[in-house]
Amino acid sequence: MKKNNVCCWDLEGPISVIDFAAEIGKLLSKKPELKLQNYDMGDFFFMISNYDDYLIDEPGVKEKLNIPDYQPGDTLRIMAPLYVACYSEEELISLARKDLGLLPGCKELMSILHKNWDVYVISTSYTQFAHNVTAALNIPQDHVYCTDLHVKELKESVSNIEESVNILVKEIFQKYHDNESRFVHIFPARSSPHTFRIKANTLKSAILYLVLIGKDYVSEDDLNKARALAGLSPIREVADAEAVTEMIEILRR
Repeated sequence: MKKNNVCCWDLEGPISVIDFAAEIGKLLSKKPELKLQNYDMGDFFFMISNYDDYLIDEPGVKEKLNIPDYQPGDTLRIMAPLYVACYSEEELISLARKDLGLLPGCKELMSILHKNWDVYVISTSYTQFAHNVTAALNIPQDHVYCTDLHVKELKESVSNIEESVNILVKEIFQKYHDNESRFVHIFPARSSPHTFRIKANTLKSAILYLVLIGKDYVSEDDLNKARALAGLSPIREVADAEAVTEMIEILRR
């Protein structure tokens, strides 16, 4: 029966707390195929995500680099060859099903919406994750628009990428990782001989939120309002939002 009401949802954030591309990015450190065991591939994904922000937020840079068609979220396209080289289709599906990360109350909400609404999901998430999450919520697959990653087909065309990966990970990423200007060091207690290191923009976002917003419940919209005042781009990754929220709670103590 056709329903008159239609609602469209993003996936990662409002439905699931999992950033699937980031999670499988972290696991690349455990995969032997590209010999990346000595590298923090979670931080590598963050670097690529920052590159995505830079290309979108910096006026004129896409034209300067001759990539005028680059769109927000194309980070996934940059990471795809690494995923195809290291994972099988079955492995990605298994990882997706292992933890759907559904927000509390999500199933109950969707069961209510299904009575009178056509529910659609529009997400940059890969099909292996998006289709499993939406299946758990009884959202038809033809109502889900996401990123196709045809691993079996792409494996035939993804070859000899080791040299490119070496340049990207072992040279460019290493310079990024060693750049101390990205971090600040915080003393957890007075006269403590130890510090912990966090990203400078994470601390800046947390302080701005506490000073300017100050609500007990930290929403993504309020975080982005605070970040905008410092000229920072909106938070796109679940892991980034979690890091800022954790720092807010530390500063409140």
